Amino acid sequence: MENINKIIGERIKIARKDLRITQNTLAKKTSIGSAQIISMIEKGERALKVLELSLFAKVLHKDINFFITLTRPTKVPSILWRRKGNSKKGGISEASGFFINKCQQYNHLENLVGSNLISTLPSIKLDLHLNINDFTFIKMKAKEISDFLQLGSRPARSLEPILEQKYGIKILCSREMDTISAASTIGEFGPAILINGLEAPWRRNYDLAHELFHILTWDDNLIKKQKNNKRDIESWIEKLAESFASILLIPDDELDREIRIRVRNGKISKQDLVSIARDFDVSIDALLWRCKGLYQLSKQSVERLLKDKDFRKIDRMTHHSNWRKAPELPKRFVMLGVTAYKMGKISKSQLANYFVTSIAKINDLVTSYGFSLEDDDEQEIEVDIRC
Repeated sequence: MENINKIIGERIKIARKDLRITQNTLAKKTSIGSAQIISMIEKGERALKVLELSLFAKVLHKDINFFITLTRPTKVPSILWRRKGNSKKGGISEASGFFINKCQQYNHLENLVGSNLISTLPSIKLDLHLNINDFTFIKMKAKEISDFLQLGSRPARSLEPILEQKYGIKILCSREMDTISAASTIGEFGPAILINGLEAPWRRNYDLAHELFHILTWDDNLIKKQKNNKRDIESWIEKLAESFASILLIPDDELDREIRIRVRNGKISKQDLVSIARDFDVSIDALLWRCKGLYQLSKQSVERLLKDKDFRKIDRMTHHSNWRKAPELPKRFVMLGVTAYKMGKISKSQLANYFVTSIAKINDLVTSYGFSLEDDDEQEIEVDIRC
């Protein structure tokens, strides 16, 4: 049998390189002396204690089984990252580790419980010659997807639960994404989307719809071209995704109806525009750009309104009452973990690790999601009904 220290060392090296960090950085993060000691560990020349291995698993965003299983680890899938503003290409290693590890944990719980949802979403084939200024194709596809998913008149409210609970797309939030807006990937665990939990709820809705476009149009060849610094292709796809997200979340007929019932003498108040944005659960920026597309507002008119301090103040006044904090964990992920624990498939300590909490706090966390780790009360409760 292959030496266990060598196996662990090789896995540590793989995980470290996945995160693109040096031996010196890993030494500092784990407080294991120096890069030389990390090198010895990776060569299998220095054994790790159980607590040390647990620390490495946490720092490298891997389940501890990754380091000790004899099965060769699978290749890390490609991830499409969307950065904030002018953020540089760096700063994604931690987010990458978190994203993939959580997807693998999610999938592991699905396998334990036997609750794998098979994604049957339709795919969208992109034509590289598609004109980004011709919205006919994107509008048609957004309508098709909305009808297929049965999103209703207010898609932003139903998109996440439908994707997660009916089609098994893993939707994760992170509150530690300083430079990243969102990401998407497709691996052995299925399709997955990562959202920045620090963003406003209406921005998170938009990011989810945007990343859904990447999932629906996933093409390994296009992704390779984007990763090879094909900026023109990346920019082209991002603009298509922006249009798709806006059209999907704000349907033409519904927006037209809401606008028309508020218009007086060819004008609409700033308060009404903000009210419509909150009703659709989208940002005021997204709403105005959709209005531009439908009502032929000029680009200058939209930009002038968005720079209006009074208008922005009205918008901000609605934020507090409509703000919904991003959940730390997906509700389905928590449900699967609780079910696996009750089935005896997973220990409480492993469950606490998956939920990024301590054993002492795990009951409170589970309760906050509406679940319990205690055995269900199977006593039948009878209720008198008068017929």
